[in-house]
Amino acid sequence: MADAAPSAELLRIRLPNGLRVLLAPTPGVPRIAVCVTYAVGFRSERPGQEGLAHLFEHLMFRGSESLPNGRFYDHVHRLAAHANGTTHQDYTDYYQVVPASALEAALFSEADRMRAPYFTESELSQQVDGVASEINQRTLDRPLGDLPWPLLPQVLYRAHHNAHDGLGDIGQLRQTTVDDCAEFFHTHYAPGNAVLTVAGGFSPQHALALIERHFGDIPGRPAPARPQLDEASAGADRWLHCDEPKLPSPVVAVGYRLTGPDRDLDGYLARMIMARMLSTASLHPAPGAAMRLSASCGLFGPMDARTPDALVLVGMLPSGVTPEQFPAALRAALVRYAEGGIDIDKWQTAVRDLVVDHRRAHGDLQTRCRALGRLESLFDRAHLLDEIPDRWASVRQGDLEAAASALALARQGVVVMEPAEIRHRPRPAAARSRKAAGSVPHPSAHQLGHTEQGPRSSPQIAPPSDAVFSSTHMETLPNGLRLILVEDQRSASIAEVRLRIPLGAAALTAPAAVDRRLQTTAAPEKWNRRNWRGWTAHVSPDGQWLNAAAHLTVESLTAALETLLSWATNLTPDDLDPESQESFIPPDSHEWLLAQTLARHALHQTGTSGHLMPGLAGGCLALTVPSPTATVLDAVGPILRSPAADSPPPGQQHTEVVWDTNRLIHVARSRQGPASVLLCSPERREPTGEPARYLATAIFGGYHRSRLVAAVSRQSLGIMELLAGRDTFLGQRRAWVRARVPQAEADWLLAVVRSEAARLVRQPPSALEIQRAAEFCAAQMTAVFDSPASLADALARLGAAGWTPADLAQFPRRLWQTTAEEVEQAALELFARGLRGGVVLAGI
Repeated sequence: MADAAPSAELLRIRLPNGLRVLLAPTPGVPRIAVCVTYAVGFRSERPGQEGLAHLFEHLMFRGSESLPNGRFYDHVHRLAAHANGTTHQDYTDYYQVVPASALEAALFSEADRMRAPYFTESELSQQVDGVASEINQRTLDRPLGDLPWPLLPQVLYRAHHNAHDGLGDIGQLRQTTVDDCAEFFHTHYAPGNAVLTVAGGFSPQHALALIERHFGDIPGRPAPARPQLDEASAGADRWLHCDEPKLPSPVVAVGYRLTGPDRDLDGYLARMIMARMLSTASLHPAPGAAMRLSASCGLFGPMDARTPDALVLVGMLPSGVTPEQFPAALRAALVRYAEGGIDIDKWQTAVRDLVVDHRRAHGDLQTRCRALGRLESLFDRAHLLDEIPDRWASVRQGDLEAAASALALARQGVVVMEPAEIRHRPRPAAARSRKAAGSVPHPSAHQLGHTEQGPRSSPQIAPPSDAVFSSTHMETLPNGLRLILVEDQRSASIAEVRLRIPLGAAALTAPAAVDRRLQTTAAPEKWNRRNWRGWTAHVSPDGQWLNAAAHLTVESLTAALETLLSWATNLTPDDLDPESQESFIPPDSHEWLLAQTLARHALHQTGTSGHLMPGLAGGCLALTVPSPTATVLDAVGPILRSPAADSPPPGQQHTEVVWDTNRLIHVARSRQGPASVLLCSPERREPTGEPARYLATAIFGGYHRSRLVAAVSRQSLGIMELLAGRDTFLGQRRAWVRARVPQAEADWLLAVVRSEAARLVRQPPSALEIQRAAEFCAAQMTAVFDSPASLADALARLGAAGWTPADLAQFPRRLWQTTAEEVEQAALELFARGLRGGVVLAGI
């Protein structure tokens, strides 16, 4: 049995084969994240191996003894889940996020490739091509794609381990053999060189039993010694000049070597605060010239590498400023900080912002799971994740001044990228062959992918469990706005606020007026009050809803809600003209233009004039809060129920529009470009439950195994988008299909959609179709519980449609329990009238 040492919220275990295990349970969450962090990154590569760690990461997804030929993704695809991997300086992590009911499938797949990865020369060749494409996309196909990484390390360091870029030379990587991969696996992918982290909704006892079942019999072997990364201090600043077409102005990246958290945690945290202060400061590299810069610890983020790490600053130079003036201005700013010039308010603001961002980011299931594994692998200190905010608060002014003084005296590595007609980069150092670099005894390649026990059977997927909320509150306020409060402690002191309110018909017919009003009333600089961050306001892609979002500390919640509701109640502009023909193309013009065309037709057809907003009635204010909802309601209730947030102004009542759903509108905008198609079918108001309608829509065209997707795929035509869904449009419930196709194929698509709708009524879904759709859709729905932010998004969206928190918590399980008869009846109610009406826009 494993030895266990519990802590407050984190259970540490070490299996006999050396595998370290971290269990971080969050009761009530119907999702889990699994991450395996191996202590091998591109600083582990010997000369001649450059890029091998990244290439091997790709290969680890291609096959193992029980899951060959890319079958690792079997449970991921069928469950609408997510799996990926990343290669960093000192570690490589593999992670997946799945429903909690699929915990064993996730553990099984990770254990199988730790035990017996399997790849062929053909797979190896394909993955080298994939790596080559990724390198091109990252560094060649976009301006500044290789700034600061991978260019900066070669001027910041000299030793091979630190200075090489980790991407490698494609010509050299094409010489990689399966034997090279076997050696790399045997050396670095030992259980004792890995940390397995599980986070989310699970029982620790059950998880430990599964881990011992699937990982416990993997043979242990010695973990490799960590590479020696120390190197002599730089004797002088080092510069690298590059040319880049289409740059408006030179861009400069400056790097400083840092002692990592493994040797000086408090000093590192002080430098993180310093980086945040520099990011919000205005630098003056020349008289009359001000510039902003981005600054952060780490090439890939803070606390992401052992010593030596880096502080990285990047800025675009103002006109008339030379590349040499920027590093000089940085040194001058650091000297001022070192000599007592630290602004106390800016220091405290930097700490506050770091704390808010840290807690909110790590309220996300995947981010928390990966961070725990990373901190344990790099520093043997996973518990730092929850201690860092308090340690930032304990940093003293003297610590900051000492950090600034050390940086001011440190040597700089500088990369300058200047505008030019032709791209120029320095040539990489000559590659050494692996033979010249020496070899290490390793198993022969045929041993990879085979064990004495042979392939194992994949575990079954269980039905999803319900989410369990600590406390909830729901009511309809006097102004008609639905209020939903849910307690969620994962982001510590951070509350998520979402407001979703209906805009009415005129928002579709006069989008320019709506956009103008938002630009003048919802500018981020006007709303980002102290402790109130992330303020955004936008109109939904279909033009029917106004969505506002913010995250903030609980202490500032009352004032924030008072401001938000006052703004929303008085949003209607006096000069709105519903017949406005102002040219305005929103970012997602495809979906908006379809809805706009249909709305204008419906309003003209019925002689109805729309209003910008029917007040707050019909909308939803959703909050996830880190405290019991009763406590929060005591504080914010008086604001929500005050006269200022009462009924909407006169003349703003909603007018329902009854429109012809059988007419197909054709609009030719251009002979060039694809056609956008929107087809609608009215819902019959009959008692079939929401789960059955949800599944009927999915089986028709709402996910990757739907009938409509299969019918279109058989033709292999140029479909660019195809999606089915349901909503309320101008007060009328409907099912819809939206697509983008080449203009020549629009008529064919219309025929296919209508044919498949008729077939769904004529040939009801089979038991297998329903099972597959229920499994996928239920798992997809559990993703809204990945973080307090995603939960607040879902509560606002679904709350405006009449859902309760209990509906959301139980919906995945109810999908599994829906009968074939219910789905058949739902198909009749949704599609029996056919998708006859809608819009075809040619030339979007």
